[in-house]
Amino acid sequence: MANVKTTGSAAPKILWSSLGVTIAVILLMMSCCTTIDSASVGIRFKKWSSNENLRGGVEGTCRGWVWYNPITENIFEYGESQGCRHFLHDPDAGLPDR
Repeated sequence: MANVKTTGSAAPKILWSSLGVTIAVILLMMSCCTTIDSASVGIRFKKWSSNENLRGGVEGTCRGWVWYNPITENIFEYGESQGCRHFLHDPDAGLPDR
């Protein structure tokens, strides 16, 4: 019987491959999630819709953490904050210079 030398074990290969799979899953999950702030509303659009009830592909609104499929859906964020403006009356406004 011939002597067979092993140059290493399979444990490092399994460790590196499992680390690569874990990183790939984390990157995939990061691209499938977004956050919608409290002063905004998210609108979920379907890129391709076979449902006739979805008008223009709008699926609905969303807030907070939103999980979606980036291949078939888009999430657009619109601000809905209300601003307060004070207009002061200037008695000389609009009059020609004297």
